[in-house]
Amino acid sequence: MKTFILLCLSLSLPLTGKSEPTPIQGQWRCEGGVAQVLEVSDGWSIALDREHRGELTVTANLEWLPEDHEPCEAGLAFTTVTEGRMGGGADGDRISLEEQGYMGLVVLRVYYLTGKAAYKDYVLRMAEALLRLQRPEGNWDYRINPRTGEASGGFTANVVDNILFFDEIYRMTGIEAYRESSQKAWKWVLEVPLPQNRWLGIFADVGDNVSSSGEDNYAPWVAQWAARYLLGHTEESQDAIVKAETIREWIVSRFLHPDANGFRGIAEQAIHLYVMPGHNFRQAMLEADLYERTGKEDYRAMALHLMDASMYYAELNGLVRTYLHPLSEPTKDETGWSRNAQSQAWWSNQLWTPSAYLYVMGAFPERAPQGENHLLRTSAPLSMVSYETHAVKYRTVRESEDRLAVISKPARVQSNGRDLPFVEDSGLSEGWSFDPAVHLLKVHHTGGDVVVQLEE
Repeated sequence: MKTFILLCLSLSLPLTGKSEPTPIQGQWRCEGGVAQVLEVSDGWSIALDREHRGELTVTANLEWLPEDHEPCEAGLAFTTVTEGRMGGGADGDRISLEEQGYMGLVVLRVYYLTGKAAYKDYVLRMAEALLRLQRPEGNWDYRINPRTGEASGGFTANVVDNILFFDEIYRMTGIEAYRESSQKAWKWVLEVPLPQNRWLGIFADVGDNVSSSGEDNYAPWVAQWAARYLLGHTEESQDAIVKAETIREWIVSRFLHPDANGFRGIAEQAIHLYVMPGHNFRQAMLEADLYERTGKEDYRAMALHLMDASMYYAELNGLVRTYLHPLSEPTKDETGWSRNAQSQAWWSNQLWTPSAYLYVMGAFPERAPQGENHLLRTSAPLSMVSYETHAVKYRTVRESEDRLAVISKPARVQSNGRDLPFVEDSGLSEGWSFDPAVHLLKVHHTGGDVVVQLEE
């Protein structure tokens, strides 16, 4: 099988014809640029410097955040930066509440990596603020003025990031109010946006939830996260998988569009129907989750298609394009946004790309590079990982179910210095299992240090 180098591939030939072109297929190799990103089950990511694979690096400078630029509503983060200053754009003097949980999860990651108390203090202040601002129904307002508390922006269904944030805060603190808040918010999702597929209200760079014509601004991101949360909590609902499949069909029917080269991909939002790799990645992660729970080949095929097709967005220097538009298009559209394929490369795409490939490799390990060791997934936050030719060492902050692509069968797997037993299904009990056909190692442990020693 041919190995393709992700982030080191550039194709600029326009493809024509009525039939859909064949995406690049083969093994995915998550390297290039300055960082490799490890994905964990809920969408958080951390980065590993490619030159020093054992050293965890924080890719964003958050030192300034709590001290210098926190809004007056203590703990909340600005969601727009305009010409180097906080605020502006569609947010104006406001902040988007639907993005606070996402920022909280990122800062939590930095806390787990560094152990610095300042980051823990900050996320606790953010959690307290979100708790105060939660509506009685369980949701949050789209935007608020952090200095006056005035709410605006209309309806948003995007509360899953806040739910995930509260879930993690509860695990860290044991404070029951955060678990209750998460449950109340999720109950609202099940009762309000889900029955109507009313998945709208996201992004800090658009107006108050509607286009200039008044059209509701639906977005796949909101639905993707809700569907994945359902699949992560199937024990709480007998029809969770059916509901997730229904959401998936809604996403595909509304947002699966051809990009400039004719590949089907997921567009960003209703008022901006341009295919973007980040939304391909999130959809592929949902498709992989659905495949693992149902075994339906359609989900497998879609996940692989989206990941294969997204390789066309990579440049030789490691940059990942925001869009894939023909160079013949005007440099800017009527809004002043540049649409040139070479001119936009959002930093978030650089992180999401290897992150998503690693996660999806966990479902399809045959796509992982052969002859290399890779930690693909951990269900708990990761705080350290190092690779050797015949060993992988890593640490999680609590009990975790992990997946690794390894070069050979393990000779032993240890958790905190204790040998873990070989088991038939590592998802059911503490221990490890190994599939030699695809070199996939699964480890279930109670948290802390894990050492995988491989046969030579």
